[in-house]
Amino acid sequence: MLNALRTSARPRLASAGGFDGPARAMLAIAIAEKKTADEAYRKLAAAGESLQSAVFDADRAAEAARQAVEDAKADTVSHLTAIATGNTGKPPKTVKAARAELAEAEEALELARAARDGLTGRIGEAKATAERMVDRVRDAAKAVLADSAVAKGLLDRVLEAQRELISQGRALSWLMNQGILPGDSAGPRQEGDPLRPAYLTKQFIDMLPVNYLVDAKIGRGEDNGRLYSDAPAWQAALEALTRDPAAPLPGADR
Repeated sequence: MLNALRTSARPRLASAGGFDGPARAMLAIAIAEKKTADEAYRKLAAAGESLQSAVFDADRAAEAARQAVEDAKADTVSHLTAIATGNTGKPPKTVKAARAELAEAEEALELARAARDGLTGRIGEAKATAERMVDRVRDAAKAVLADSAVAKGLLDRVLEAQRELISQGRALSWLMNQGILPGDSAGPRQEGDPLRPAYLTKQFIDMLPVNYLVDAKIGRGEDNGRLYSDAPAWQAALEALTRDPAAPLPGADR
């Protein structure tokens, strides 16, 4: 059944179907097939509800026919009694006719149940197919994300940002430790304290392991990575300034 759905739903795609890659083309196919599967399930489910209503109606009709048989028996007894006592009237429905109507109603009920039960299996299969298509579309969408150049380059960009954060952060921590920049006082600062952001930033930087590896090659098996920090440059600048007031600062600052 799924193969049939795929055949009927698969759109004609020239090369990548106008999409910017095969992953998006496959996603378009999966979405189209899911739409077909959803519609097939919807129609079968609606037919199932209709047949269930038919079963309810047939069941009520059969129950009414059973009661009609009992009524026919009672009416016939009353009519026979009336005749015996000299009171004639219109003959009631015969028990035979009532039983014939009951047999017809019970047969209709049996057929309605058979139709409903026969469709139940097809509804279950259609529902399972539609549910599988949800995962298939999601997997195809994930494949589009995985094929994205932006996503593929995310790790390198994060590593670069990580190197920059640790480099600048350790320099900031060193400058605070030396009292060159404010923010190295001990203990948490209250909300509204202008030095609170500096204190919290330094606290975060100082919690990083001293051997934190931030080289771009980390995790690629090429080497063990390197430590990045601008702190030595500022320390060297401090030493140089003690000897030369014109010594340059890190970052070509003056």
